[in-house]
Amino acid sequence: MQEPRLYNSRIINTFLEYFRNARPDIDIEALLMDSGIRSYEVEDEGHWLTQRQVDDFHDAVLRQTDDPSIFREAGRYMASSRSLSALRQFLMGFITPVHAYTMLGKIMSYLDRGVTSQAKKISRNKVEIIIKPVDGVSDKPYQCENRKGSFEAVAKLFTNKFPTLEHPVCIHEGGSHCQYIISWEEPIFLKWQRIRNYLAVPAVLSLVVCGFILSPLQLAGLGSVLAGIIFGISYYAQSVEKNDIYAKIQQQGDTANRLLDQITLGYNNALLVQEIGQAVSSILDIDHLLKFVMETLQKRLDFDRGMIMLANPDKTRLVYVTGYGYSPELEMILKETQFHLDNPKSKGPFVIAFKRQEPIQVNDIEDVQKVISSRSANLIETLGVSSFICVPIIYEGKSEGILAVDNYRSHRPHNQSEVSLLMGIAPQIAISINNAKSLRQIMESEERFRALSENSPDIIYTVDNSGFLTYVNPAADEIMGYAQEDVIGKHFTEFIKTDDVGTISEGFDRIKQGKETIKNFEG
Repeated sequence: MQEPRLYNSRIINTFLEYFRNARPDIDIEALLMDSGIRSYEVEDEGHWLTQRQVDDFHDAVLRQTDDPSIFREAGRYMASSRSLSALRQFLMGFITPVHAYTMLGKIMSYLDRGVTSQAKKISRNKVEIIIKPVDGVSDKPYQCENRKGSFEAVAKLFTNKFPTLEHPVCIHEGGSHCQYIISWEEPIFLKWQRIRNYLAVPAVLSLVVCGFILSPLQLAGLGSVLAGIIFGISYYAQSVEKNDIYAKIQQQGDTANRLLDQITLGYNNALLVQEIGQAVSSILDIDHLLKFVMETLQKRLDFDRGMIMLANPDKTRLVYVTGYGYSPELEMILKETQFHLDNPKSKGPFVIAFKRQEPIQVNDIEDVQKVISSRSANLIETLGVSSFICVPIIYEGKSEGILAVDNYRSHRPHNQSEVSLLMGIAPQIAISINNAKSLRQIMESEERFRALSENSPDIIYTVDNSGFLTYVNPAADEIMGYAQEDVIGKHFTEFIKTDDVGTISEGFDRIKQGKETIKNFEG
């Protein structure tokens, strides 16, 4: 049974961002390798990880740091994490921490499928959160610590300070659930607004009372002083509030731009699949088809370059067929480069993807420099590759070639969604290639048949499923005196004896049904 995927990759991505900024001594590549998590899976916001993977990640972190508190610190980093910016801005849209905490259950469902969450307001600056694991999920103490940090980060988004967090009940200490009580200092502008409101009523009352005691001039002076104080407090509170709102709007604008980019990307991906799908069913020339695929990839996807390499007929070499984004000089080098498929020592990523029928994704070319051959390393250096994705082109369980894309200008990291998209395109390419090969074989077979039949001294003819003649060779004219145009389109029974029609028709039906092959038939 497949292990359920419970935790969004953005959780791990937050850890990695925190490590890069606060703990550069941690070997991130080793962490990912030890936990069985690939870098492009972490970059993909739509990817989910299993309990085993996050547990292995926890173990790997402890082996390197021996610091259990690091999980809470990583949770606190949510307040500034790039990978959680969309969710962070969603929370900030609720204006106050209380409203943000009450919506936390919805937010957590985007990150953690292993628990349920309920939040309850206690006062204007205090909430209670109850966390319960889903049936069958084994929540771990380090996950509880990470949640503490995440809950603290929510209040910091509004107050710029971490709140006070109490944890009186914990499932890891015998409780049936985890209870968190969170309290925080209110934003300073709210405090000043409250002071203004508290002063306004006494100020008005004092003016009323003093109206019976003070002279009009003195009363006007007192009123001016009190009004100035209240106005000054209001102005200061509004100024602080506006600055706070401006910062939030600016951050939300950045998030909106990012979401618009994601919408555009999804639209282009949908068009890519549609256009290639249409080409697969209509283009039967292999070279024309592959050229169209490359042009579509270039137009619809955010990759600097792409190529298709196919195996030669003997399946001993990978040969460059077509690509985009390469200069004429680099394309000439690719055309002259062949990768050995018959060499068991070949360790190049293209050969490995072809043989293992698995995608290979590299975000930093330095990660593979030590394991590839010097020949492959020289080619990578010549091409200027910094990151790439390579997926196998497979048809009916057999590898036909590879599809590869890379970035050498943008240095943008790739993610699992891009790998999955290319893995969906590659089979369509394989089907199209084999359709074109099959059509070519049929055409060649027909040509051979015609070449043999045209020179045969015997009558050779073909009929369709209904028994109408579709072809007859020239011997029919020489032997029976029927020209080809007089025969084609007529039923075969018109050219046999009446007494033999029943017998031959029965034989034709058996042949048509695939029940019998008749040889040396005489009638």
